[in-house]
Amino acid sequence: MHIELERRYAFDGIEPNTLWSRLKDVQRIARCIPHAEDVYVEGSILKAKVKPPYSFIRGRLSIESEILSIDEDMKQLKVKVKGSSIGSSFDAMLMISFMQDCLIASVVADTHGLLRTVPRSLIQKVTEDAADMFMSCIKAGISVG
Repeated sequence: MHIELERRYAFDGIEPNTLWSRLKDVQRIARCIPHAEDVYVEGSILKAKVKPPYSFIRGRLSIESEILSIDEDMKQLKVKVKGSSIGSSFDAMLMISFMQDCLIASVVADTHGLLRTVPRSLIQKVTEDAADMFMSCIKAGISVG
């Protein structure tokens, strides 16, 4: 199943340059991946085991992501993400862009195996919830120091 999503996040009083620098820091973002265990970071590559609290994903989900490009002038970040579990997998491309008053996160993903049978609306909701948890963590980390 092919899915395309876009989510906008207000800066909420956070200096955009500070938010930008934190989103490029793979060590920092590793701490904000929802339900992550066994996180490993090397350079621009992040690997983790994720135990999502959803019945349609069996066992742990192995995630691997890599920052493919960073455009400092346009403040755009492109990240490739792959995930797999027992009988399920996905491939996704995440693009984070800064506008004057918000951050835009766009995702293009393809699901495979058992995930193809999960309704699009459920996959979308789970993806949006995970993105919201991630951004709340990033913002909280910035506001406290």
